[in-house]
Amino acid sequence: MEPANKKFLILFLLIISSHQIFASNSKVFFNNDDTQSYVDPYRGIVKPGVNFEQIMVNLINKSKSSVYVAVQEFNLTLLAKALVSAKNRGVDVRVILEDTYNRSFARIPKSKFKQLDSHMKSKVFEQLRFLDDNPDAKSIDDIKISNAEILDRDALPILKKGEVPIKDDSNGKQNTSSLMHHKFVIIDNKITVISSANFTRSGTHGDFDKSRSIGNANALMLLNSASIAKHFFEEFKIMWGGTFKIYKPYRGAKRFKLDNEPVAIQFSPTRVSEHGWEKSTNATISKFVKTAKREFISNLFNFTSQPISDAMEEAKYKNPDLNIEMLIDPTFATRVYSGLLDMWGLEMRNSRNCRYQDDNKPWRIPVRSGGKPILNHGDKLHHKFGVIDRETVIFGSHNWSDAGNLTNDESLIVIKNKEIAREFLREHRRLYRTANIGPAKSLIQKIKDIDRKCKERKYSRN
Repeated sequence: MEPANKKFLILFLLIISSHQIFASNSKVFFNNDDTQSYVDPYRGIVKPGVNFEQIMVNLINKSKSSVYVAVQEFNLTLLAKALVSAKNRGVDVRVILEDTYNRSFARIPKSKFKQLDSHMKSKVFEQLRFLDDNPDAKSIDDIKISNAEILDRDALPILKKGEVPIKDDSNGKQNTSSLMHHKFVIIDNKITVISSANFTRSGTHGDFDKSRSIGNANALMLLNSASIAKHFFEEFKIMWGGTFKIYKPYRGAKRFKLDNEPVAIQFSPTRVSEHGWEKSTNATISKFVKTAKREFISNLFNFTSQPISDAMEEAKYKNPDLNIEMLIDPTFATRVYSGLLDMWGLEMRNSRNCRYQDDNKPWRIPVRSGGKPILNHGDKLHHKFGVIDRETVIFGSHNWSDAGNLTNDESLIVIKNKEIAREFLREHRRLYRTANIGPAKSLIQKIKDIDRKCKERKYSRN
């Protein structure tokens, strides 16, 4: 083993103990891993899993030259303080955020709070409860936050007070309906952190104001490769220069080697009108899905890409013995556009206009081994991974959707590594063993009720 690899392996062992032996240049963690536990630094409770924040803090504390962060949402106090500390040591620290989250929620006027949608109201209230640490607060009117509390606990004001440069996707050309959805960190031009998690309490530890929350189910991958770090830095530089989304230059899947195994990395979005869908990130996923011979496992927050669903069906149709298991977050699992309905061989009309989803295609031979995980109150299945034949992992910030493919800034990695695949499969089994598998009777009845009402309204399929 090369000295640099030995050093990185030792760093991994210092970060966290593990019951597995991993390749020296790659490692994956799960924030709700039920074989490990840690104390949530904000609620003081013991929760299952691995402390993503502490992993990143430890790496940043050891950084020598640079730390570049690109993440949609950021409210982790300790991580913010580690970045400020690194900057004060002379490390080049830069942060890119989604513009919606490049603001302190504590400084949103109460009059503006009332105008927010329910999703944002929930996020803002959770943050205010955290900053005020008032367990009796029932509404925003019960919360009183001092400037000292903000500067001590609120991640963005901490970064800005520490003069950490921050940019967001409102700088330069952008499509305002799309997202800067990346979740990666580049350290010393060598170590790349890739995650499905936003750098928030909800994404890592659990909601501050929900005692049973253990955090959205997420993964975090560490890669020790100068060439991979350089490739991610190219993406970072383009965005730092003010170019986001479809305005970025097209770059197809790029191939690397890590521990003598193949790795492919691709960034979204793709201007399909110019380059064609076949060169898009979802097309890359589809191509790998079609290679499955024995097993294909996926855990996805949102699955709406019809071509990927078609690729899964094609793989199964050509090989009836192929085992396919899928979990989708309950929020999205049974919506009219969900790929899970395709897998089940079901089709559901939109109850408002009685139309089916455009290009919808239920599988010819239904597979019922997909479903919805049972999660703690407030938590989501936020994973974006697939595992092919127990050796190849598809992972990243990229949801398997048109938005992820066509409009958002996203990253996708496909890595062949049996040890990494084994850990993703273990996470899948943790969630799958208690999941609700197959369509519920209530869903079948809902489809029948919508069909009946649409027939009464004399709507045709078209």
